[in-house]
Amino acid sequence: MSGQTEQMQPAGRRSRRRLRIIAVSTVAAAACAVPLAAHGTGANAAANALAGSRQMHRLEARGYVASACTREGTLMVNPNTGQRVTVNPA
Repeated sequence: MSGQTEQMQPAGRRSRRRLRIIAVSTVAAAACAVPLAAHGTGANAAANALAGSRQMHRLEARGYVASACTREGTLMVNPNTGQRVTVNPA
């Protein structure tokens, strides 16, 4: 609907139309937010942290030692072999 046609409508219809648009927008936003909240970054972050922790424990059992924290994750070094592995917790 063009701006001129909207201005020709009575004031009551314009406000009801705007309220309908706002209501539909709010419902659409809520419908999108619910699945993201249920299975969003929080659930994945906990699972990824657990996987990173398990990987660190497996490496420690093979002789690796946590050496440094980097942007990519925790650097694990095996002092016997000199091998390095980065464990990404996220």
